[in-house]
Amino acid sequence: MAMATVPDGLSPQQTLDELSKRLIALLPRLSDLSDIIPKETLIWKLELLKSASSYVTSRLHAIKAEVLVLARSF
Repeated sequence: MAMATVPDGLSPQQTLDELSKRLIALLPRLSDLSDIIPKETLIWKLELLKSASSYVTSRLHAIKAEVLVLARSF
């Protein structure tokens, strides 16, 4: 299990960007993952995630829905 935290007071866009950066920074620590998933596959999946994240981020302003956000501070 991996966990990444981001500072308080950031905009939603900044929070998402910071969380993405911090989660990606954890990847080198997951060396055992390379024994399970080939490096090329892992790179492809990360690029796919990055592309999907960019697409979703560009569309966030269009979402008109009520949401319930539950947060816990450690």
